[in-house]
Amino acid sequence: MKILIHTFQNAERQHNITIDGVGISYLYVIERDAGRLIDCRARMKFSPLGACALAGTGLPIDRFMTSDALGFTAPMRNSIDAVSDRDFLLEFLSANAITAVHLSRLGEEWVLWASEEFGFITPSDSVSTGSSIMPQKKNPDPMELVRGKSGRVIGGLVTLLTACKGLPHAYNRDLQEDEEPVFDSVRAILGMLEVSAEFAMNITFNRERIQKSLPAGFPGATTLADYLVKKVKVGLRWSHVKDVFGGLKMNGYCRMISRHIEF
Repeated sequence: MKILIHTFQNAERQHNITIDGVGISYLYVIERDAGRLIDCRARMKFSPLGACALAGTGLPIDRFMTSDALGFTAPMRNSIDAVSDRDFLLEFLSANAITAVHLSRLGEEWVLWASEEFGFITPSDSVSTGSSIMPQKKNPDPMELVRGKSGRVIGGLVTLLTACKGLPHAYNRDLQEDEEPVFDSVRAILGMLEVSAEFAMNITFNRERIQKSLPAGFPGATTLADYLVKKVKVGLRWSHVKDVFGGLKMNGYCRMISRHIEF
């Protein structure tokens, strides 16, 4: 979508770029999130069946046969390791937590853009709620909930990390705490992805409002600094002197080249 829009750095207006650039940045982020989940599957393909309490069994079982029958790549190589650690779940929860943080960032972006102060997007009624007290308001509640759910996913990772951190080798009952954060994390991430996708398909970009906001904050300052370096041959440090841009911002006059410049 070829619409110029502000970017922000340190909560200050930065360069104007196309909305495509912002959207693609999140696309690559989510692509990496998917890659992390695919990667952690490689360490979930080993069966612990037959490890028993920690030392295996004296019965004539075939662990390779059972792991193959259950869809695993192979049995785990060490029976103590099989019952002692939950690092494969920690990796999974970590991947989910990173995904949740990224979705939360996206949610924050859209909540800001939907606000009266920005006004860059308008969510449809299907993904908005009215205010409990002010009849004119339309709130982007779904993305606020996505933002809030991220804490729950991060908390699940911290819960299991804390449960595992002080355990000696072999099985300990503390590991009963592994199931709830894992299942809860999966439910939360699936819901966050579904809500984010639904919200994205039901927003309208307010081109006129975006267009009016573009000149504010002197977004052409970097272009001017580059011009002074390349054409006037001043040093990069001098091209960033505040006095130069202070006067230019006020009246459009650049003392370095003794003329007015419009951006």
